[in-house]
Amino acid sequence: MTQAQQNQEWLERAERAGSTQAEAYARFAALAPIAIPDMFGIWRGGGLPTGHRLDGLLETYGWFGKAFFSEERVFPLLFGEDHKLTRVNPRWLPLGLTEKWDFRKNPLPRTAVRQAMRLLDSKEPTARLARVDWLGIGSTAMIYDRLPIIDHFRQVTPNLLMGLMDLRGQPPFFFTLRRTQLTRI
Repeated sequence: MTQAQQNQEWLERAERAGSTQAEAYARFAALAPIAIPDMFGIWRGGGLPTGHRLDGLLETYGWFGKAFFSEERVFPLLFGEDHKLTRVNPRWLPLGLTEKWDFRKNPLPRTAVRQAMRLLDSKEPTARLARVDWLGIGSTAMIYDRLPIIDHFRQVTPNLLMGLMDLRGQPPFFFTLRRTQLTRI
């Protein structure tokens, strides 16, 4: 079994059963970097549970993934289904409230937020791609326009990525991205 196959197998298992922060961090650090042009496209996101307070939150509200059309035209939060995606400006998400309220367990805000997503559709990109050194390796990262967040990406296979969200003051939040065949939002 190749290293890429082992990494893919571990990642798929961790998506289902979870991982520790330390193991996810070590796996991420060992993965290959990805070049900016190799990011272009629409990607379906997935959770990688590690005990982080944000685990499962985006999925609860119908997170689809991310879209990268150029270095400067990036949509970091897509919600909905393949045929009807909404580009949400992350600036409007109340991340601070997640410390006080578990939105995953309360259906009222979940329903209200899913309905409100359509009203938050942003035609303008809200992030950009850049090459950033992380753990001594230069790889593509997504830098949010108005939030203290950088998403770092490493390649498992050309169509499967592992992401690490670096949110100021928080431990790393891990996720996956799978390339889709979609070409537009």
